[in-house]
Amino acid sequence: MTTGMHLETMETERAGGGRAIHEKESADELARRVIRLVGVAAQFEPFVDGVLARLRASMGVPPAGTAGFDDPIVEEEIAVARARLLELRAEFEAIEARLYLQHVGAVHLPGVAAVLADERVQRLLRAQAAMAADAARALGALAEHMTAIVLYEEPRR
Repeated sequence: MTTGMHLETMETERAGGGRAIHEKESADELARRVIRLVGVAAQFEPFVDGVLARLRASMGVPPAGTAGFDDPIVEEEIAVARARLLELRAEFEAIEARLYLQHVGAVHLPGVAAVLADERVQRLLRAQAAMAADAARALGALAEHMTAIVLYEEPRR
């Protein structure tokens, strides 16, 4: 693939200087920097939670925090599984980096990384992460409303 390929990138505000310097960065290193800038790491734990939810379902165990369910042996098994899954963070990030490299393209990654490093873009990305739960609730309510319209209202003619 592009492993070993080096790209010229601009890095600013380095420790002690604040001046722009050029350095060579492999496409893989640059893709990893891009995934850090877009906050892919924050997606890992929810991904693990989803895997654990599927594991619980396959075991016939209710979702975590279900009232009335108290089986310390099962919960210990789930905790051990969580710890094992969390050890796979590097593999998750490598997959994400490879996908960014593939879909953005090695020649575009330096420009993408430069734009993503801008504080205004970082503010937008932080806002998106902060509003994700609110958006999911609002869109869930909208989906229920839309379903009710389709199922229960008379068709317009």
